[in-house]
Amino acid sequence: MSKKENFYTLVYEKNSKDIKDPNRAHSCDSGMDIFSPETFKLSSLERKTINTGIKFNIPQHKEFTIELQVRPKSGMSAKGLEVSLGTIDNQYTGNVHVTIVNFSNVDVLIERGQKIAQIVMAPVITNFHLFAGKVEESPTRGSGGLGSTGAF
Repeated sequence: MSKKENFYTLVYEKNSKDIKDPNRAHSCDSGMDIFSPETFKLSSLERKTINTGIKFNIPQHKEFTIELQVRPKSGMSAKGLEVSLGTIDNQYTGNVHVTIVNFSNVDVLIERGQKIAQIVMAPVITNFHLFAGKVEESPTRGSGGLGSTGAF
């Protein structure tokens, strides 16, 4: 990764020239689309892990580490296809895999070249110390979670 004119360069390699390059649909998108390298059917309630045939070189930054996150595409989620969130650590140099689960009631055909996930580059703070001690209760938030604000 090198910084040039306020941009970082993320190096990637494809196993085959037939694999579509990762790209952004819009320049302001936070994620870059990843495409299916093959056509396959995903039955209702079936889970499949797809080898995208793409690997990335994510070097360590001086002050923090960089990870790539594999995230779902909202259009696929709306159709009942869920992509498992995944982390690509900066030392990993193997192919990126995407796991998809079909939660819909019908079989779905995924075409070669179809968008299946997106990757997002994110900084991660790793230079911190972990200390076992007492966690103080927050007077404003506290330990309320899992729907405590009425979301469910």
